[in-house]
Amino acid sequence: MGRAGGTQFYRDLPIYWIAGFRLYADITQMIMYRDRTLQRLAIIALILTLSAIFAAHATAEETTVYVDAPDFVSSSTFDAEIKIENVYELNTGEFHLLFDPNVVNVTDVTAGSIENMSIMFTSVRCDKIQGIGIIKVLFDISGTGGASGSGSLATVAFEVTGTDGNCSILNISNTEYVYLFYEGELGNVSAGEITAEWENDIVCIGGPSSSEDGPEAKVTIFVENRDDDDLTVYLYIDGDYEKCKEIKDESHVEYCDGRRLTEGVHTFEIRWHDYDTDKDYVKTEERSVSGTTAVTLRTDEHTEDDDKISAHVYVKNLDDDDLDVYLYIDEAYKKYKSVSSGSVGDYGEYEFEKDEDALHSFRIEWSDSGT
Repeated sequence: MGRAGGTQFYRDLPIYWIAGFRLYADITQMIMYRDRTLQRLAIIALILTLSAIFAAHATAEETTVYVDAPDFVSSSTFDAEIKIENVYELNTGEFHLLFDPNVVNVTDVTAGSIENMSIMFTSVRCDKIQGIGIIKVLFDISGTGGASGSGSLATVAFEVTGTDGNCSILNISNTEYVYLFYEGELGNVSAGEITAEWENDIVCIGGPSSSEDGPEAKVTIFVENRDDDDLTVYLYIDGDYEKCKEIKDESHVEYCDGRRLTEGVHTFEIRWHDYDTDKDYVKTEERSVSGTTAVTLRTDEHTEDDDKISAHVYVKNLDDDDLDVYLYIDEAYKKYKSVSSGSVGDYGEYEFEKDEDALHSFRIEWSDSGT
């Protein structure tokens, strides 16, 4: 009776209760399915996020190009390697290397490789700008996919031309050293630019100086431009290149403030190019330094007429008649004038280069109707 009544109870329930029960059951299953789907999506999203983080970390490693050379050289030759790290799809590029030719000189440049991908040189040029040696190398990568990873762009072989204690810059960066010098460039397979850090080096001849423990002087160095044009002036101390600056006409610039030098006599040298005369000039001075010392170096004033001498030619007619007088200088005809009796003819001024012969010939010819 009770079972029958229970059965009847369920049978007599309104349909929406039964439907509501079924609906509730379906929603529960949907919610459980949805939760499992969201969990899977969350795991996938986490994996993608971690992958993006690791990828961003991998690509965030900055490309670096640097000079790898020994700090000190005791032999007559050595190599400096131009290395590159963390590059991606490198396809082409160029670099400049600056050095002091009074200390070292280039004898050869050989191409390197990056992860078994060979570097191909398209141009290698060695020159001298304002007394500073410069190598310009343009290169390409063999293959269409470019080179990725780390390796060597080139190896530069040097011979030693200086003496113990001399040092030379090995710079592929810092435009302060040479006017119109630019850092290198790297390009990828998509013809885009690869941003990189360019790091310099320095090499010294001989071993570490044994005089480092001696007394030191702090030297402030000024360079004064006495010319009427702006000049780019290079400073050398004891034969080693120090720095270069552009100085306005008739002004002075501080090159070093408290530069540490061992007490005693040192050589200070400035070099510059004067565009008026189109010549290079060098001025060297020896100064004794101790304690706190100031040194001022001065350029010389030059004009475009500095290397020329001139002669103004006059011809006096001592004859009784007027004469037609022809002037020749160094056997070359220059001018003709008619000069009255007893008067002086002005034939003008003539210039000669100083490096020409010291002796010059002046000759006049005329015809005398009286004879």
